[in-house]
Amino acid sequence: MNENEWVAKVSGLVGRLDATEQMIFMAALRALANKEFTVDQFTEWAGSRIERHRAGEVLHLSDLETGAAA
Repeated sequence: MNENEWVAKVSGLVGRLDATEQMIFMAALRALANKEFTVDQFTEWAGSRIERHRAGEVLHLSDLETGAAA
């Protein structure tokens, strides 16, 4: 898979997320890009928050803080 195919695939997957899930994903992605998260930390952090959201828990802006912003 080349870079353009990878970007298209990720964009398609992100497009399936609701607005809250997209905010969670983008916060985690920013932390990954800034080297605040490893890939494993990105997966755990984003996954746990998306699961909480999907379970009906109300998330707050403070739940989107990644550490450096906290």
